[in-house]
Amino acid sequence: MENLFITVTGLKHYKASELLEVGMKLICIKDYDNKYDQDAMVVVTEDMYIVGYVANSPHTVIKGTKSAGRVYDYFNLGAYLEVMFITKDASICRVINQDISDVFKNGVADVFEEIFEDFQDE
Repeated sequence: MENLFITVTGLKHYKASELLEVGMKLICIKDYDNKYDQDAMVVVTEDMYIVGYVANSPHTVIKGTKSAGRVYDYFNLGAYLEVMFITKDASICRVINQDISDVFKNGVADVFEEIFEDFQDE
């Protein structure tokens, strides 16, 4: 697979984004129930804390990276990412693995319940 880079945006809205470090692994997961964006992909830490979303607007996608709309159909459920760069409100991540089936070993509903339960606490 060629190097594929995406922008994770909205970092200032999620407390867990303060933990981001270059080299850190993240997971992007298709957010099928997102009522604002049909191509939405939430980005979480390996502990399932939300850090942001894959950018999907010309105003938020950093040049040289792909938007959520461009990569949505490439991923079955999502992908593992590696943080390459961090700015004030965005991070550039490299896609390192498109198989995140291990994340869903207890079921899709359990994963989203865990993610959005933490979101309610922020």
